[in-house]
Amino acid sequence: MLAVAARFAAAYMPYQIGRLPGWARMAIKRTCTPAFAHYLLSRPAQQSPLLTLHPSDVEPYRVASVNLAAGSNRVSVSYVSEQDRADTGAFLLTLARHRGRWLVVALET
Repeated sequence: MLAVAARFAAAYMPYQIGRLPGWARMAIKRTCTPAFAHYLLSRPAQQSPLLTLHPSDVEPYRVASVNLAAGSNRVSVSYVSEQDRADTGAFLLTLARHRGRWLVVALET
């Protein structure tokens, strides 16, 4: 369960800042239920016009930790900016067994 959450979180880092390289798209498809993957991929985050003009100003993030949270199917993910270690965030994932595998079904920010 933690391995799936970590793979999803790594793909979600570029997704949340409006970038969706092919490897991230495939990781989302492989780590989420089909319905949740479709939901995310049909509504990608959009960069502001200013950041579109200055892509080097987009602040990339990396996963800092992935831990079990309250409940048997919830995982807490913490992340940190690669440019400013004081810029951190977190989100909560809900996973479920789907065809014998753990997959992400929901994300709470």
